[in-house]
Parts: sequence; structure tokens; C-alpha cells
Amino acid sequence: MVVGIAGYTGSGKSCAAKYLCEKSGFTLIDADKTARKLMLENHGLIDKVGKVFGVVWDGKINFSQLGEIAFVSVENLKKLNSITFPYIIEAINLQIKAADSCAIIDAALLPMISPKEICNLAVWIDSDVNIRIQRLQKRTNLSADVIKNRIETQMSLMPKPQNDDFWKFAENNSSLEDLFDEIQRIFPIA
Repeated sequence: MVVGIAGYTGSGKSCAAKYLCEKSGFTLIDADKTARKLMLENHGLIDKVGKVFGVVWDGKINFSQLGEIAFVSVENLKKLNSITFPYIIEAINLQIKAADSCAIIDAALLPMISPKEICNLAVWIDSDVNIRIQRLQKRTNLSADVIKNRIETQMSLMPKPQNDDFWKFAENNSSLEDLFDEIQRIFPIA
């Protein structure tokens, strides 16, 4: 079984994915880490990002500059995603195969990559914007305005998925224990 965990930045999706992996014994596939590794090591991808965004020096992507450019607009994020997604999806599929199809995928942008083609079930972690801003301020050195702009850009790029048999929803507006209870309700693993 492959379970996708998604949500907007700061929603708690990574905490939920790690919890689910610990309880299930499944392999964790972190889409952000996969993307970062590819953007550090895959020269074809690095070249494409450099040509479009002009953020490559000595064969390396300047990630802070790329973040500043990419999150300026939905159009820039779409450009970046159109370059990176094929590489990321291929790498994730290889990781799923290596995990014998017993994996939890932590991927914020999962709704944008035809998740039904790679997952049996997907969970959307929902959280209030102000709570997400506070969480992100604690773990980054970005200002509240920069974080809010990135959140708004991400939300414009990717609407929340519709409630159906495939997508399940969990709220994360209080404690981690409450989030874990929500995950346990959706995916009974104890």
C-alpha cells in the first residue's frame, strides 16, 4: 500500500507522515528531500533550472535566490514545477518500487501529480493559515510577510483537494497528539 500525505506548507504533513511510518513500518519517501537531492546532483535538472531562472553558479543552484524568484508568482512556481516534477515523479516511483510498494509519501504538492496513479489513499492535513505562519516562523528565519506570501502563492497554485473516497482529511490546529489521533482514525495502524 502507498499512502500519500499532503497539505500546505506548515500544515504538519511531515509530522503526520513520520508518525504513520513509525506505526506502520512503511518506508518514508520525502518529496522535498528527493527534489533537493536531485537539484544538487542531477546535472540535467540543474542546467534546466539555470536556463529558466538564472540561479546556477559553478554548477550549483542558489536555493535561496531560487525560492525568492519561484514564490514571487504562481506562474514562476508553475515553471519550476514543470521542470522538476518529471524528475521527482520518476525518483519517487523508483523509491516506491524499492520499498515493495509499502511507502508513505510526504509531498505538499501531491494533488498536482495525479496521485491516484501512485497512491492507494491520500490524506490532506489541513491547518489554519495563522497557525501555519507561526509554525514556519519558529523553524525558518523568514519574516511573517514572506511566509504569508509563499503560503498564498502555494494556495493559488494548488487548491485543496475535494473530499472523496480517495482523499481523507485531518485537522491540525491544536496538538500533535490530536493530529496523530486524526491520522489513527483515518488509517488504523495500532
